[in-house]
Amino acid sequence: MRLMRVFVLGLLCALTAAALGANGALAASPAASGWGGNGSGQLGDGTLETSRDPIPVSGLGEVTSVASGGEHSLALLPNGTVMAWGANTAGELGDGNNTSSDIPVPVSGLTGVTAIAAGGEFSLALLSNGHVMAWGQNLEGELGDGFNNSSNVPVEVSGLSEVTAISAGGKHALALQSDGRVKAWGSNKNGQLGIGMLDNDELVPVEVKELGGVTAVAGGGQFSLALLSNGTVEAWGADGSGQLGNGTKTTNSDTPVAVQGLIGVHAIAAGESHAVAALTGGEVFAWGDGKSGELGNGLAEQSSVPVQASGLTEVSAVEAGKNFSVALQASGNVWTWGVNGEGQLGIGTKESQSVPVEVRDIHQVSQVSGGGLQVIVAGPQLPTVTGVSPIEGSPTGGTPVTLTGTGFGAVTEVHFGGHAATEFTIESATTIHAVAPAGSGTVPVTVTIPGGTSAGTPASDFSYAPIVTSVTPATGSQEGGTKVVIHGSNFEGVTEVKFGGNAATSVKVESTTEVTAVSPQGLGTVNVTLVGPGGESRETPSDDFTYVSSPPEIGRCVNTKRARDGDYSDSACTIPGPEGQSKFEWESGPGSKPELRGKLPKHELIKFETVGHKEIQCTLGGKVTGDYVNSKLISNIVIRF
Repeated sequence: MRLMRVFVLGLLCALTAAALGANGALAASPAASGWGGNGSGQLGDGTLETSRDPIPVSGLGEVTSVASGGEHSLALLPNGTVMAWGANTAGELGDGNNTSSDIPVPVSGLTGVTAIAAGGEFSLALLSNGHVMAWGQNLEGELGDGFNNSSNVPVEVSGLSEVTAISAGGKHALALQSDGRVKAWGSNKNGQLGIGMLDNDELVPVEVKELGGVTAVAGGGQFSLALLSNGTVEAWGADGSGQLGNGTKTTNSDTPVAVQGLIGVHAIAAGESHAVAALTGGEVFAWGDGKSGELGNGLAEQSSVPVQASGLTEVSAVEAGKNFSVALQASGNVWTWGVNGEGQLGIGTKESQSVPVEVRDIHQVSQVSGGGLQVIVAGPQLPTVTGVSPIEGSPTGGTPVTLTGTGFGAVTEVHFGGHAATEFTIESATTIHAVAPAGSGTVPVTVTIPGGTSAGTPASDFSYAPIVTSVTPATGSQEGGTKVVIHGSNFEGVTEVKFGGNAATSVKVESTTEVTAVSPQGLGTVNVTLVGPGGESRETPSDDFTYVSSPPEIGRCVNTKRARDGDYSDSACTIPGPEGQSKFEWESGPGSKPELRGKLPKHELIKFETVGHKEIQCTLGGKVTGDYVNSKLISNIVIRF
């Protein structure tokens, strides 16, 4: 006989403050991890083996959020698509077939997804346009499309718009609208839809009665919760274990009733037959079935009113699975309590716990989701290195370096490329002081926590090689010979300067921050790089050097057959001469005497064409000599460009 698949809290109730960016949008976490039961591959690690400790979900990069259902799990990716893994007999993976998968597979045809939720044997996705898609089991109307045929690809839930949050229970679902009202659909055997009647399933969404001002919803086994804007909680549906929290244990309710004694609530979760709430002060309260210790108060008994879970502070989010509970602290640490036969508490043993215990070896988690026998988390939220100062140091090591970033509180290692820092001190969650080891080249500085290592980015780069910050002048002749002053850092021991692929004709290290070099011949714009003991400097726009054309060569095409000048055109002398003659030779000049025919009055203007087909002007002037920049003075001819 198949075990009943279990229901979980919908996405909204599982979101944490740590998962939200500054603008309230979900921030991406580097990966997903999980622990607990894995008989259908719901941990997504490529096996069917139970894990008592956190293990990574296979093949996932960044994830925005996760959701854990009866025996399947979901992950929302930053690009708005969804991956799924685990049981698929009812099509709950949404990949177009009914074959279970122990690794993530893409849900078919979904884009623009902003939130996800996983129920007993079905799944939900909220789109950016406020509509909702559903897939999987539909025997009791779980998909809300007006039919009761299951679907292994997403179908649209009928009649919903302006939805801001979703939640999936055992066989029913909830949608919170932007106006603070709630709609529900699916199984209603115990009044879990809150529509004022029992028994009849609803194949399309209907409005929950007598309820408004809702900020969050949670679907449990056969009951539902709503968090109101005033910090109180309403509940409806089954109450056989006291899960409505209103002081009774036997009276189901088909309309919302107030949970007793709760104020200042900011997060809620609904499990199979118990509920959990986190208060703004960071405390946690629970009610309902507690026979496996899932209420966390040290006892193994039910309670029809909220009782405080022992020892928890600074809790930002809560989750409830099948007879176990999960709490996420603002620090990113995870605590669990309740039944543990499948390792669903993640503490390395199978012993159940009636008070919260911390999950081993996982930190900086951004979101949690509890399912039937498993927990899936977004994260660990890895630390990030956003700055390194200074950005360079000696290849022999010993440079003191300050790292800035986030999530440094649990850092156990600091690396410069493949080499561990000589030493490091954690000053705060955002600052680390480290000493660079010996090394070469440009390397990323990374930090490691028990859950993983930060990613290398340009902001975390540290260079043992020279760093060029300026080249003066930044232009020079194509013929080479330009003296260039190079500024930067880490110039000690520089042995070579390159202009593109050509070595400078001479190099002199003036100091650790200045090198002079003479440019070789070249063309175009090239990078000026320095080679030292720590490697070759990285190419940047700051080291650009542009070769420019030299002023045109002075000369003329001379007809070799006749003693007369040809056209001043180019050094190949390809322009035909007068009378069809084309045999010309290039003669540099004009030399000591101008090779100009005819009598030219003083200061008369003569126009020539350069090798590059640019016009130049020659005038006869006085006897002057010298170098030129904008004009060349040779003998008594002045050539202007």
